[in-house]
Amino acid sequence: MPYTILKLGKTSYYYLMKFIKLNFLILLFIVTQKGFSQQYSKINGIVKDTAGNNLSDVIIIASSHQKQFFASTSLTGQYSLTIPYLKGEVINFTFKNINYEEKRVNLTLDSNLINIGIIYLKDKQSYLSEVIVKNKSVTKLGDTTTFNISLFKNKLDINLEDVLKKMPGMDVDENGNIKYNNKPIENIMIEGDVLSKNYKLISKNITPDMIDKVEMIDKYNSNPVLKNLTNSQKQIMNLILKNPKKLRTFGNLKAAVGIEDKLNLGGNMFVINSKIKSMIISNHNNIGQSPYSEFSIDQQFAKTREYEFDQTAIPNYITENNLFLQSFLTTNRNSLFNNSTLGVINNSYRINKKLVFNLFTDFYKDKVNQYQQSIIQNNLFPILSYNENITKTFSPLNFNNNFEVKYNTKKSQLLFAASSVYKKYSENDILNSLNNFKIDLASTYNRYALGAYYTHRIDSLKAFEISIQYNYDYKKQSFIINQEKYRILDGGILTNLQQQIANNKIGYITGEFKYFFKKKSANEISLKATYFDSKLNTALSIKDNLNNNYYIPNYSNETTILNNDLVLKYKTNFILGKKFSCNSDIGVLLNINNANNNLTRENNNKLFLIPKIGFTYSFSSKQQISANLGLDASYPNLSNTHLNPLLFSYRSIKTNKALPNVIQSLKYGVDYSYLDFNNATSFIFSYTHSSQLLSEIRSYKFSPDFDYTNLRYERVPQKFDNIYTKFDKYIYSINTGISIKNSLLRFSNPIEVEGNIRSNNFMMINSSLTIRPKFDKNINSSLGLDYTLNKDVKSGFTSFQFNPFTDITSTITKKFSLGARVNYFYTDYAVERLNYVFSNFYAFYTIKPQKIEAKFSLVNLFNTNVALSGNVSTVISKSVSTQILPRFGLVEFTYKF
Repeated sequence: MPYTILKLGKTSYYYLMKFIKLNFLILLFIVTQKGFSQQYSKINGIVKDTAGNNLSDVIIIASSHQKQFFASTSLTGQYSLTIPYLKGEVINFTFKNINYEEKRVNLTLDSNLINIGIIYLKDKQSYLSEVIVKNKSVTKLGDTTTFNISLFKNKLDINLEDVLKKMPGMDVDENGNIKYNNKPIENIMIEGDVLSKNYKLISKNITPDMIDKVEMIDKYNSNPVLKNLTNSQKQIMNLILKNPKKLRTFGNLKAAVGIEDKLNLGGNMFVINSKIKSMIISNHNNIGQSPYSEFSIDQQFAKTREYEFDQTAIPNYITENNLFLQSFLTTNRNSLFNNSTLGVINNSYRINKKLVFNLFTDFYKDKVNQYQQSIIQNNLFPILSYNENITKTFSPLNFNNNFEVKYNTKKSQLLFAASSVYKKYSENDILNSLNNFKIDLASTYNRYALGAYYTHRIDSLKAFEISIQYNYDYKKQSFIINQEKYRILDGGILTNLQQQIANNKIGYITGEFKYFFKKKSANEISLKATYFDSKLNTALSIKDNLNNNYYIPNYSNETTILNNDLVLKYKTNFILGKKFSCNSDIGVLLNINNANNNLTRENNNKLFLIPKIGFTYSFSSKQQISANLGLDASYPNLSNTHLNPLLFSYRSIKTNKALPNVIQSLKYGVDYSYLDFNNATSFIFSYTHSSQLLSEIRSYKFSPDFDYTNLRYERVPQKFDNIYTKFDKYIYSINTGISIKNSLLRFSNPIEVEGNIRSNNFMMINSSLTIRPKFDKNINSSLGLDYTLNKDVKSGFTSFQFNPFTDITSTITKKFSLGARVNYFYTDYAVERLNYVFSNFYAFYTIKPQKIEAKFSLVNLFNTNVALSGNVSTVISKSVSTQILPRFGLVEFTYKF
């Protein structure tokens, strides 16, 4: 047969092929028609619990002929499922949710569109004779570390900040700045949403019972367009809410009143759904609790956050008296008398999948008072004895507004941002003594800023970003000393009033282009141009005994600084094998500077190399070591250099040299971490060094009339070294957590006295031990010790602080609990010693579970003053007492919704 076919002629072969093609087309048509005739049925419905609440995240499984089709319910409990339709066929439906009993439903298909209606699921109840649970406090998956907050909190924890202090790897300083594994966090999100520019508004005001878990996300990038194209080193905190049913409106209202007119009123509400994310916070209290913080003392880790207006040239904070940056007794809450008011309304509104509006507004004002009395006893001539009374009042006011519009597509992001900031600080000091005087300091600060950022993804390996930003800052300060006694100033003028006024205006504009590309690793090339114009005016005036005003020319200053910067940078990272990686950031800075004042004039054109390089080596999944080295080029802090008016004596400031254009500093460090999350163990070691050759020198001239301060820059080394270790361990067998922290800080701050520059070296050692034993399931406790040693290396002078503490709560019944917080505070400053005991008692009663709670507090049971023993000699003895903490009782009711 094959031989016969091969012998066919051309005509017969042609008709044979036609016949085969025709049969193939007929067969294809039959198969296609059969495929097109397949029909589908759309099934929909809604799932609720027995109380009638809509249930989200319920999984629906439809089974037919050994095939399965899946769907899940939305936030409204609705679902939709499409399956092949065959009339009369029986489909098996299964409804599953971890918190509810599984339910099965059989349905016979009889149409193309079927509405099952409402399916009710019952709460799951388990009856087990015995359950042994080993609940891990910390788990890690990829770049996300999750903390189970219930294993760290107790009833004494007022806010999230209190609980974070107990978590391994977490550090919260006295100003509320949060670090994890010795690296600062960028922000706090709630269920993946950013609701604040200042994360302390969340950490200081959200209560722990609202939160189920805390997630720390490493290598975070807020711009989805740049996903997998950048080597981000940022980390962010995300809070998972405690609500398995995902009710997205929650909060509380609080009202507390007590003796001596004490009160604490406030509340917060969070609304989170698919379109609107809102955070409303309010608080008014006079019991010393601060619900707000913008201050940051630790400049070593301060940096600009993504899409936050650049602060490298223009710091966002006004430096004030350190007394008010932190409490006088730094380890204790309620350590100052204050009367604060806070209001926050933050909203994020999603118009659709592409367009988002953010409007963040916060208002805060406070009034902080501190009192001190000194008794000076003349042992030889008692009639010459006298008392000194000092009253200090500090009143900050902040009003911040941030507005953003963000438009996203699959390949692009366009962001417009605007910011308005108003700050006002005033300080009043009154001394009643042999020579009475008043000091008034007023400082106001305004910022207006606009920015636009456009990011575009060219393809899977390339993207670019263009941005432009404008800032305008205006700062004004007034410093007045009003004395009762007339003093002789230069030229023999009698004066009893001295006033210093300073104004600083800074305009700042920058444009930047970034190009991202991936070739085995993430790479970035950027070109940034910056221009800023700074104008400073200061003047000193006095009032003589004839009530005439005089301006002192020698202490008036007018400085203008113009800067042009051009920075070219290249960033990349190399990954060698599975254990070693290297990040490099090489840049060149061209700075054109023109500075002049009434004494000097400078013109500089300089080129700076600003390289940074970092290495990371992973010994295993648990151990990692990293090192970094870099040169920074930054401007001196213009607003603080000239305008620091906190003169504890009768000083005036004089600037005798224009500012340098750029100061370079060398930084390097090494970090080692061991993280075993299965055994809840972590160990961190860190060493950092920074130094700069050019230092700001303050030269003091002392005289019996006034003390004068001259500021200038000299080529004198200024160094900073810090060694830090932290060990955390949770021992499951005895349900006890242990945390040990140690730091050794050594730094030099050169100073000139009587024409000689002194190295002025200091060393500070801080050790802290905290143990969280669990003696019984109804008792939650924490105890520890803080110890700090300060030493002036040159003189050998030392001082120390010693602070043992304990917290304990005990559950008496399901509704009634007791708690106490006690700590002993002791300092030794050679001539002044402080010895103080804090003791607070609390009682908690649950009126309605998860709804209404009552709390009774007795604060500072023993005393309200701190006594310091001063100088004692055969002629003069001096004792000092400072009023620190009010004693009061408080009754508080909290309603949760």
